[in-house]
Amino acid sequence: MNRASLKRSKILHMALMGTSDPSGEAEASQEKPFVLRALQIALVVSLYWVTSISMVFLNKYLLDSPSLRLDTPIFVTFYQCLVTVLLCKGLSSLATCCPGTVDFPALHLDLKVARSVLPLSVVFIGMITFNNLCLIKTFIF
Repeated sequence: MNRASLKRSKILHMALMGTSDPSGEAEASQEKPFVLRALQIALVVSLYWVTSISMVFLNKYLLDSPSLRLDTPIFVTFYQCLVTVLLCKGLSSLATCCPGTVDFPALHLDLKVARSVLPLSVVFIGMITFNNLCLIKTFIF
């Protein structure tokens, strides 16, 4: 089929379905449609936003509540990182045991990758720590 003979509606349909074949038959069965992939990405980003904002409010409550009187922002940061590691390890184990249930990558330690990611990890942990320090009322200048 000549590219010039394609109509706008057919081109739009090809873009939304994620195919390069005008009939829409060849690649549609191999790959998810564009709309489905876009919705999946939007869902993941939205879930990240909700989780991140919820954690800020939870940290604010934990570190600024007069009834709790927790003055341990470094421990709160450590505990949150520990829970994250344990959740990732648990999901990885679940994905290994039940491959159809959960799609999570296998965790393995590669020292070369760990060394290259170390500066980013230090910055991330520092960001979380200073975020928690800033949530304490007495720390704010």
